[in-house]
Amino acid sequence: MKEVAVLLGRFSPFHKGHQAQVDLMITERGLENCMIIIGSSNSCNQRTPFSYEQRREIIKQIYPAMRIVPLPDINPKLVYFDGSTNDQWLAEIKKLENNMAVRFVFYGGSNEDLAVLATKFMTKIAASRYGDPRIRSATEVRKALENHEYESLKQLLDTRTIPVVIKYYDNFVKSQLDQVVE
Repeated sequence: MKEVAVLLGRFSPFHKGHQAQVDLMITERGLENCMIIIGSSNSCNQRTPFSYEQRREIIKQIYPAMRIVPLPDINPKLVYFDGSTNDQWLAEIKKLENNMAVRFVFYGGSNEDLAVLATKFMTKIAASRYGDPRIRSATEVRKALENHEYESLKQLLDTRTIPVVIKYYDNFVKSQLDQVVE
């Protein structure tokens, strides 16, 4: 059975750590055997301030030919995952795998990242998230955006994506402020 390398994440936003994972997937498997699944595709909150379409556009700026698919949250109001929906979203991924008639191999940066996926799928630790601390968490990117530390984004994001990431984040903040005013 054909194997497809997969990176699953919220990608809020897609940063250099994610990019290192994808680059390794492509090197090992070829672009035609790679896919990105954007989780929380139906959520918008402080931890996921970018829409699915925006996240997809950001990734496509780096990988125009990458196959990208959405994975909606079972409970979109849940900001921090508590494990209560794991079986349901794993079943959705299994359906996708079966529909494609392939075997997914999930790439990630640590055992913690891959623990839930490893219960049902093959996994591989690729570029470690414990290397450069600036690329191990999108939280650092969101903090830089929140504090208008745009110069530091050059260390965290592919430079092709910085203008649109700033624009979309600013739009999110404005929409949140507009909701407070109403």
